[in-house]
Amino acid sequence: MSGEKRTCRAIGPVANRLLALGLLLLAATGCGVKNDPVPPHTVVPAPVADLRYSLDEKGVTLRWTAPRKLADGGRVKTLQGFEVLRAVVEEDEACPGCPLPFGEPQVLAATGVLPGDTVQYSGTLLRPRHLYAYKVRSLGGWRAASRDSNVVSFVWQTPPAPPAALKVTEGDGRLVLAWSPEAHTLDGEPISGPVAYRIHRRSGQEDFQLLAETAAGTTEYTDQTVTNGVAYDYQVRAVRLAGETRQAGGPGDAVSGTPRDLTAPAPPVGLVAVREEGGVLLSWPASTERDVAGYRVYRRSLLNPGFVLLGETAASATRYLDKKPPRLLAHDRLYYAVSAVDGASPPNEGERSREAGLRSD
Repeated sequence: MSGEKRTCRAIGPVANRLLALGLLLLAATGCGVKNDPVPPHTVVPAPVADLRYSLDEKGVTLRWTAPRKLADGGRVKTLQGFEVLRAVVEEDEACPGCPLPFGEPQVLAATGVLPGDTVQYSGTLLRPRHLYAYKVRSLGGWRAASRDSNVVSFVWQTPPAPPAALKVTEGDGRLVLAWSPEAHTLDGEPISGPVAYRIHRRSGQEDFQLLAETAAGTTEYTDQTVTNGVAYDYQVRAVRLAGETRQAGGPGDAVSGTPRDLTAPAPPVGLVAVREEGGVLLSWPASTERDVAGYRVYRRSLLNPGFVLLGETAASATRYLDKKPPRLLAHDRLYYAVSAVDGASPPNEGERSREAGLRSD
């Protein structure tokens, strides 16, 4: 075996015969091989067919699916690794149909990668105005490499600068974002092509996640996938558009917003006012709206037309006793009304109900 040095010495006729017999057995059984060797072509994975890429301010991220099948149709049991091959050409020297000068592959270990998993590779330190092309190969047993994957390519440009003046307007079940258009790269050069924007959002201690990408030139976005009372943070990135290439820049400063319930409950219906010994008893049917937290009771008179708040009740209380109604002069009249309020902070108060009136004593 490679790296080993063996020596022999004479040990007599019997020993020589035993040694000869041992060599015959060794030749018949092989040197430590317990199973028949597996032909390399039987462990070659099928080629990757879904290589794709995305660009941000740091560089390129490649993603692909680890093959589930072998080239002969069998099932992949284990993967040894992957080879990533890259070609670089100055943009001015690139020509359609010309062969790409792929360099030596970079080998990635497949530790922990199972067939069907998404594999990711990041490349940085890219040079502006250069065409980059990538392809990958999967490595099976005995480092048997698959055929090449599909090729992805793009021209790397200086990323756009982060958008400025990001603001959020809070609404009911929505947050509206607006920002200034970005037309320059990180090095201050103007961007000639169209620019779109990516909105990233998080809540609490979560990481920022991509929420949406706007159309080119759009500098406003309404997020209606929010919950009232929950705080959200947002960042926006500018995205250079060049054909099918989308190159995102870095994020700008984060802003926060909390959507609020701004919808007031409907007014109660069926208010009744009855004079009794203890004062004026008001009653009304309970509201059918789920967010009603209570009611507010108002009173006015014909001679004093401005409503005065008498008090509040809980949502479960639909009766109120006005213990000290004013003594009315002749031809005067009392009027009562009730409004519903919700549990928002601050609460939203709905319109007052139709009035219930009482004549003078």
